[in-house]
Amino acid sequence: MRNKKDSAGTAAVLAKFAEHLKPTSSRQDQRLAKADQQLVLKLAEKLKGEAGSGAINRTLLSSSNTKITTRLAQALTSELKAPLFKVDLSRVVGKYIGETEKNLSALFSDAEKQGAILFFDEADALFGKRSEINDAHDHFANMEVSHLLQQIESYSGLTIIASNNKKTIDPDVLRRLGKVIKFPIKGLTQ
Repeated sequence: MRNKKDSAGTAAVLAKFAEHLKPTSSRQDQRLAKADQQLVLKLAEKLKGEAGSGAINRTLLSSSNTKITTRLAQALTSELKAPLFKVDLSRVVGKYIGETEKNLSALFSDAEKQGAILFFDEADALFGKRSEINDAHDHFANMEVSHLLQQIESYSGLTIIASNNKKTIDPDVLRRLGKVIKFPIKGLTQ
């Protein structure tokens, strides 16, 4: 069992790179359409039944409405009874070579210790189709994305990646995801 000192240290590292989002029950969130509420419940049951099985732990939520993906992630984590952290990549990316990879390793290590669900919103920017390598900057950017994908693949907890346009996501990223779920535009009633 984790002691309070370890838990506080882990929370501090997670807070450095991610924002803790409060869960909302899909049954109580009136802004979610009934069909979306049912889908959240079904997905939560599937995730509970296949916990730790690998690819199922990597899920893409796709919707043209960016608010809905956050609400769905919050509802899903409420059903799974796990803390949700929305990763802020601007805090993770370092200006020195190797710093981003070090930050990502710390983030995933501490999320693992806390049993957290990691939420990457607006994934189009990070996981977009990769371009040709023309200079050192492109090379290091591709290395950072590759390191992030390795961390996501080896993470035993749930990783939720949100995108408003699945078509812009790199096919290699999509191939590595366990679930790709598209929600209707009218998912939010308000």
